[in-house]
Amino acid sequence: MTRLALLLALAPFALSACDEDDPAPDAAAQDAAAGDAAQPDVGAADATPPDAEPIPCLNPPPVGCLTDADCGGRFCCVRDDEANCLPSACTCNAAGVYECTDDCGSGNCLEGDACQR
Repeated sequence: MTRLALLLALAPFALSACDEDDPAPDAAAQDAAAGDAAQPDVGAADATPPDAEPIPCLNPPPVGCLTDADCGGRFCCVRDDEANCLPSACTCNAAGVYECTDDCGSGNCLEGDACQR
């Protein structure tokens, strides 16, 4: 007998009408059965990648500054007479990109030869 014929032959026995007087199935047993089915096989590969480490921002922060202390680390504040519209605060996000405010500062945070005054 083919599988289809077997399924068709057994189908009437698998279906039964519910009566309002029938007791409700045990919720705890249903939860346990569902929990067993949801458990992965032991040794199955985890599809969720581990939390990625944040990427550091490698360039100087594009913030405006008033003093070297505003730049931090190996950067210095270089001010010029030209009107610069630079943000006063930036943070480095996990992707290694600066997210900055929309206001204006007055100098540039630079490194290297610009700091040798």
